[in-house]
Amino acid sequence: MRKENFCTGWTVRPLQEKQATPVRLPHDAMIHEMRQQQNPSGAGGGYFPGGVYVYEKRFFAPPQAGAEAWVLEIEGAMRDAEVRLNDTLLAENHSGYRDFFVPLESALRLGEENCLQITVRNDQQPNSRWYSGTGLYRPVWMHTGRQTHIPPQGLRIDTPQVEQAVSAIRLQVQIRHQSGQDETLTMQVMIQDRQGQTVYKSHCPVTLFAGEDADVTRRIYLRDAALWSPEDPQLYTCHVALLRGDELVDSTQSTFGIRQLQLDPLHGLRLNGKPLLLRGGCVHHDNGILGAATFADAEWRRVALCKEAGFNALRMAHHPMSKAMLDACDALGMLVWEETFDTWLHSKTVHDDSTRFEAQWEQDLQAMVAKDYNHPSVAFYCIGNEIEELARPEGAHISRRLVNTLRKLDDTRYITNAINGQQSVVGANGLAMLKEMGVITKEHIKALTGSEEADDMQIAQAFMAHLASGNVNDMMTALSGELGRVIEHPSVGEKLEEIMSHLDLCGYNYMMRRYAMDLAQYPDRVIAGAETNPPRIDQLWAQVKALPGCIGDFTWSAWDYIGEAGVGITNYEGKKQFHADWPVYLAYCGDFDLIGTRRPLSYLRQIVFGLRKQPYLSTEDPCRFGAPAVCTPWAVPETVESWTWPGWEGESIRVQVYADGEEAALMLNGREIGRAPVGAAARYTAEFITSYEPGELTVVAYAQGKETGRMTLRTATEVHALAVQVSCTALDADGQRLCFVALAAVDKQGEVYTASNAQVEICLEDGLELIGFGSADPYSTEPMDAAVHRLFRGRGLAALRGTQPGQWKCTLQMAGEYAPVTITLDVV
Repeated sequence: MRKENFCTGWTVRPLQEKQATPVRLPHDAMIHEMRQQQNPSGAGGGYFPGGVYVYEKRFFAPPQAGAEAWVLEIEGAMRDAEVRLNDTLLAENHSGYRDFFVPLESALRLGEENCLQITVRNDQQPNSRWYSGTGLYRPVWMHTGRQTHIPPQGLRIDTPQVEQAVSAIRLQVQIRHQSGQDETLTMQVMIQDRQGQTVYKSHCPVTLFAGEDADVTRRIYLRDAALWSPEDPQLYTCHVALLRGDELVDSTQSTFGIRQLQLDPLHGLRLNGKPLLLRGGCVHHDNGILGAATFADAEWRRVALCKEAGFNALRMAHHPMSKAMLDACDALGMLVWEETFDTWLHSKTVHDDSTRFEAQWEQDLQAMVAKDYNHPSVAFYCIGNEIEELARPEGAHISRRLVNTLRKLDDTRYITNAINGQQSVVGANGLAMLKEMGVITKEHIKALTGSEEADDMQIAQAFMAHLASGNVNDMMTALSGELGRVIEHPSVGEKLEEIMSHLDLCGYNYMMRRYAMDLAQYPDRVIAGAETNPPRIDQLWAQVKALPGCIGDFTWSAWDYIGEAGVGITNYEGKKQFHADWPVYLAYCGDFDLIGTRRPLSYLRQIVFGLRKQPYLSTEDPCRFGAPAVCTPWAVPETVESWTWPGWEGESIRVQVYADGEEAALMLNGREIGRAPVGAAARYTAEFITSYEPGELTVVAYAQGKETGRMTLRTATEVHALAVQVSCTALDADGQRLCFVALAAVDKQGEVYTASNAQVEICLEDGLELIGFGSADPYSTEPMDAAVHRLFRGRGLAALRGTQPGQWKCTLQMAGEYAPVTITLDVV
């Protein structure tokens, strides 16, 4: 079928308003709403209100032969969508992350203008544990074809045999034949490599009977094929055409990769016969300053930066990945852990999908597999994340149904589940287990409740009251340090045994203490750290390397995201809490911050992986020196890649070093401040205390007495200018291409002045549109659709798109006596 971008010419309005605003898709309505502390989404949803929006588009349907089939594709509508054409309700969809298709023929008026209206309801809050976005936040497409056509997603490709000399490729082609006549067509298959060279071509007859669809399966062979891998992501394009003599009836195409996956407890994961450890990161679906709007350029940017930082696998949490990100993972070489559900029957938020699970789980699986099937990057299907009922009979029953259905839909990928034993087992039996293991003693009980004889209900209520208070006393601090031991309790393994037995790969969320014991007890089990704490990457990775049955680690998280506010924020006011107080709206726990700047733990990870030889240097804000840093398990005391702390000359400052080797020496303006051991024995970390003195701070790493690398931080003097870096200079008038504009306040030498939070204003000519502007500041209350925003630690990011052809200027002005910066973009 002919595929047309259907993202322009729309309007949007809140349901209760009559005035509509022109808009181009993808569009996230929620990011334009006002964040307020009282909004019901709370810290989990970034304090956005949610709402109901009506999207409308008018289009002319020509009365031409050859367009008898009309199918609308909506890649993602958050959350409850109703699709009407000319006031006729054609479809409803209640899964915000599902790609769905709507045939339009029954209500379409050929030769006339048609009115397409999509109402999207996302006013029931909270319905997610993260920022969801609202509206038609992914692209929309129109597919048109003849009575005989290959429907969207009608071509499936897999590679059942992969060998150096010859590889087998299996094509499954679905043909829809709505004609009242029998006929025989010719199906032509052509395969091209990445350079566009034809490497295979053949044809065969296909007989179609009147009004009867056909599924055609062909097994073809490609000699000396280039294999797909993260190191060398070779892709091919398969073209399938249906011919009636020399007349083209219909055609379709899809990229694919030739690769072979193997999984077992002795060799772990092998790709094309070679062992592969997963250097993974978890990501949420929002694109920071764009909200949930899914633009291909934004998805490719995230994948590319993660790849450069050392990741070779991404886990999309906790729902299926966008098509654009899958394309990026295919092309750039990133394996994908694809996920489905965050809840089954037991809810986590008031309005989540648990009430709909039974009605829609099978459709969700079908949609995910149809979307993913041809993507070589997709290696794992995950059937859930931290599902609460896993240790109960109903959990085992649901797990079996999901696994069996997935295997029927696609037997080429491995099935996993992201399992949290603390939540599924300890949550239901926690107090008894804590007392049995001596983690909670009579002294603890008396301190909590005032009586050694308090019952479990009284203990639980007192425990939760202490946690809710946010105050950390000595007893609670000591107790929390012991809680990790509970995961070692034998009943955790016993109660999860049935669930684990359904899976090809067992995903362990925060269960590092069980890796070795479970692999010893269950010799057929293969595991991976599906979600882990970033500060423990050295300990986690040591286990991955030591245990053949443990194939990798997925840190939480690879990229900062909106919602779950404050998960990674260091608290200096004595509070210990999962969510930070208003106005924090970001999780702040990514290896990358919200605008794509790498944070210090990212470099520790790269060193631990063995991918970075240079040491890494960062410093703590001297205003925090000596303050008690309280961190969640996702955070470390915060440091910054900076030696610019104006006003703190002569004051004490903490310096953090990450390095491999044997020792690291710290130099300040040519003087050696001290030396400390580094490498695995020191957890690749050294800490120094010195006095802040502007100039150059250098760390030198040594092994066997020889220098192995160094890094220098230089003090930025006063701000001289606003530096601007653009991701591209050419855009399209349809608004699908984006230009990311990275901003930095710099001195005369180009050093970023990290102490700057200067205000920057963006002015655009008519042919450009600002679709996002912001910083990585988790405390910011500035809207991300405004033309004025403050820098955070000297940096900011804007995203532009084109609206009409021409050469157009964007001018950026930083507050103060600084020259404006103008960039020119071509829109075609």
